[in-house]
Amino acid sequence: MPDRPSVTPFERALVPIASEEDVRRARETILPYLDDAGGVAILVHVIKVTEGGIDPSPADLQAEEAERLFETVSENYEDVVVETRKAYGSDVVTSIVETATETDATAIVFSPQEKGLLLRLLTGDTARSLMTRATVPVVSIPHGTA
Repeated sequence: MPDRPSVTPFERALVPIASEEDVRRARETILPYLDDAGGVAILVHVIKVTEGGIDPSPADLQAEEAERLFETVSENYEDVVVETRKAYGSDVVTSIVETATETDATAIVFSPQEKGLLLRLLTGDTARSLMTRATVPVVSIPHGTA
């Protein structure tokens, strides 16, 4: 078999960012791994749009929020290369998976939020859906393990 170059999940890691909590988790948990590996963080924020329905928030306001979140992620991590993407779609997981493909991500990396069983049952489990639908490896890093 021909030698293939080794690729690590942290080479081009797609990191979904939806909230201040995601920013905090990325800074405390994910970016240290990328810093150590010399990897690229591809931050993605999904702007929810519905087809034929009423959007919860205008897309331009969601885009402004995405930019604000992106600006705060890489503070204190000057050595980590950061790319940013805004994905538009009605299904968050589909938008993340499509962005991973478009950006040649080596993995989707996230630090899961701690939710109780009842909340997971009511809101669905995005993490589980990501793991079953992704076309690249999905890496879940528990908070506080950096």
